[in-house]
Amino acid sequence: MRYKKIIATLLSAALILQMAAPSFGAPGTTVAAPGTTASAPETTEVEEVYGPGTVSQNETGLPLGLHGMELSAQQIIEKQELSELVKNMEDSIEGKDYRADRVYFTYDDESEAEEIADCYGADLTDYGYGVGVIELEDMAELEEELSVSELLTLAADTSNNLPAVYPDIAHKTTDYRTSGAEESYPVNDPYYYRQWAHSFTGTEEAWAAGITGEGVKVAIIDTGVDHNNEDLAGNLIGGYNAVRNVEGDYDDTKYSADAGHGTHVAGIVAAETDNGAGGCGIAPKASIMPIRVFEKVYDSEDEEWGLTAYSSKIVRGVNYAVNHDADVINMSIGSAYGDPAEKRALENAERRGVVTVCAAGNDYSDCVEYPAALD
Repeated sequence: MRYKKIIATLLSAALILQMAAPSFGAPGTTVAAPGTTASAPETTEVEEVYGPGTVSQNETGLPLGLHGMELSAQQIIEKQELSELVKNMEDSIEGKDYRADRVYFTYDDESEAEEIADCYGADLTDYGYGVGVIELEDMAELEEELSVSELLTLAADTSNNLPAVYPDIAHKTTDYRTSGAEESYPVNDPYYYRQWAHSFTGTEEAWAAGITGEGVKVAIIDTGVDHNNEDLAGNLIGGYNAVRNVEGDYDDTKYSADAGHGTHVAGIVAAETDNGAGGCGIAPKASIMPIRVFEKVYDSEDEEWGLTAYSSKIVRGVNYAVNHDADVINMSIGSAYGDPAEKRALENAERRGVVTVCAAGNDYSDCVEYPAALD
């Protein structure tokens, strides 16, 4: 445990990476703040129309095709958390700050997942590691189309028994910088001189004391890792593709719009040392568990492809890391919004003894981004 904390401290200092901050223009489709009244009784499907321009509803005020369920104490808390998130995202833009075609939810077992999906008139098709995804196009029982923002407003409203679903918030990768002038160093890795983090954190002193990360599993939740990289191949222990929900298949050279971010971060953590290739990792004998959460997304504004990680994939990735005995989780990602489901996943990791390191998001601002800003 002592070594885990030392390695995590070194990583925290080393991964002071420059954030690519999301831009916030004039609001488009926004999320309305919900009401705060008490829980409603069981739903009965009775079609009524509540005034001009409104959708057909049942007697609990839910659109036809949606229905509530008996909520546990935890699920009621989740609705309250969602209510706060919806208020905080009043100026967010649907389709930019979060996905416009889906929502996600968390669950304890498959039967609960099926029940939650059924409340939204959808079949359970995309689920794993405690996260289910509902695509709006799969909500076949819904009589009239709803936007994600409208669905979130309904889910956050405590006057009904709909279980909480969450916006699939977009997260960006952090940028990285190298600096320094070539000098004489005690290792033969050609790019060591550019790695200012080693002198900043005192890794040479840690190595001299025998702290090299040996026996420590570090989950890199990022774009994936190049499994053929000569500086990393010997330290990889398999991983998970949270985007496709499959074991392995995490090679970032296959999927990334600018392949290499996850490989670079993994190299900061555990690139082999004194092997005459590349640079040196902070913990060169640590094992790397690559977890891919980023996917290529086309930005119609900038007319180019970029990388985005959505909350549903991040929560899956954290849960995978915890379930597969990671000692440390590294997340070099950031968003302007704090997701309560991400927070619960990270709190569970902490309870299980996993140390989490998140990039603060240094885009020349004092504002710490999420998930690093979570309490």
